[in-house]
Amino acid sequence: MKVNFSKVVSDHNGIPINHGFVIKIDNYTSLIDYWMRVRTGMVATGFYNYVRSKEYAKLCNHPVPSVFDHVRNKYGEAISILAEIKGNPGGVIGLLGDFENRILKDQIEMINEHGAIYINHNGGYFPHNDKVKITDVVMREEYVFPKHSKEDIEILKFRGGKHYYAKIGGTDVVWRGKQKWNTHDAAESAALNFLEKKNEA
Repeated sequence: MKVNFSKVVSDHNGIPINHGFVIKIDNYTSLIDYWMRVRTGMVATGFYNYVRSKEYAKLCNHPVPSVFDHVRNKYGEAISILAEIKGNPGGVIGLLGDFENRILKDQIEMINEHGAIYINHNGGYFPHNDKVKITDVVMREEYVFPKHSKEDIEILKFRGGKHYYAKIGGTDVVWRGKQKWNTHDAAESAALNFLEKKNEA
C-alpha cells in the first residue's frame, strides 16, 4: 500500500503554519495500515522506554537501577503522565488501551466529517479543512518521512538481548531482508542505507 506524504501549510487565525511532510489518510484501510505498521510500534517502544525509566521505578517505590534513565521519547512521556495521573504503574495498561481507543475513534470521526486527516511524525494529527494547502506530495511504500535525516535514526538493543534494531521515525528498518544486527555500527549502517534508498524514492 502506498503512503501519501503531503507537504502541508495551513492557516491559523491568519498565521501560516508550515507542517512539513505529514501522512494524509482519507480512508479506513489506510488508517488501519498506519496503526498496524506505525502506531503499534510507537506504543510498544514508548511502553518499553517507560518501564525502564527512573519515573517508573520512582512510582513503584523501587530503587532506581543504574541502567535506568529518564523517559526518552514522546510516547514514553505520555505513558508516564498517564501512570502519574493513575498513581499506580500497574494500572497504566488499561489507561493506555482507553487512550488509544479514544484516539482511533477521534481519527475515524474526523475522516467521516472532514474527508481526511494529517498525521505528523510524532503521531499528532489534525483534520482536513479549507485552510489546508498541499504544496507537494511524495508517495512511498514505507512510513519513512521524506524529511528524515541521520538524526532521526534510533538504534535499540533490548535488555538481555544480543541484537541491535533500528527505527526511523517510528518505522522498523528492514534492509536487505534483515531487521536485526550483531553490532550497533551494523544497525546504524543499515539504517543509513535504508534512509538513503527511501529518500531517493
